Formats: sequence, structure tokens, C-alpha cells
Amino acid sequence: MYAPVILIAIVVFLVWPMLGNKGPGKMSSEEEPLDEARLRALGYMNLHDRWVHPSLRLWTPDPKSLLKCDKEQLEVFHNSETWVEFSAPDKPFLSPDVGRVVRELQLTWFGWLDAWF
Repeated sequence: MYAPVILIAIVVFLVWPMLGNKGPGKMSSEEEPLDEARLRALGYMNLHDRWVHPSLRLWTPDPKSLLKCDKEQLEVFHNSETWVEFSAPDKPFLSPDVGRVVRELQLTWFGWLDAWF
């Protein structure tokens, strides 16, 4: 008696989400390309497909949502005079063995994050 209802529910819950998924490389008509020039004008840099703002020491995981914010408020927020300037910590001293591994792995020092990437 409940078998057809359960079967329909299973099909709906398994198939329905896949109907809205885009395939790789496909862009829906509603999706706009990322305005990289605007992000750069705000001071962001694209480092390994991550948009980071070095002087503000922040990373935006969703740059499209950031650009949808009010333009005037974005300008004020990203104005360098709004924030106190701190200098990034220098690279730590590395022993020769650790320095060799860092060079082999081509790691980059991000002082304002106090981390190697």
C-alpha cells in the first residue's frame, strides 16, 4: 500500500537535486562572470584561485556575493584610511633542511596569515 508512495519519494529525493546541477564548464544563463577588474580595483589579488586582500588581511570565499554588496559601502570598507596599517611578520628562520623542503614544495610565505602555502 505504501510502496508506491515510498518509491515516488525515493525517486524525487534522488533525482530532483540532479536536475538542477550544472555540468562541468556549463554556465547558466543567470550566472554572470566574475568581475575581476572590480575586485582588483578594491585591492584583491588572485592567489591560487583565492581572492585575498593583502592589506586588509582577508580572503573572500565567495567574491560574487561580495560584489553584490552596496558599492559605496564596499568603497568605504576597502578604503586604506579606514584601517590601521600593520606590517606583516617576517619569514621565520628555517634550518637548512626545512628551508630545502620549503623550496622543493614551492611554498610561499604569507606573513599576514603567519603561514606557508
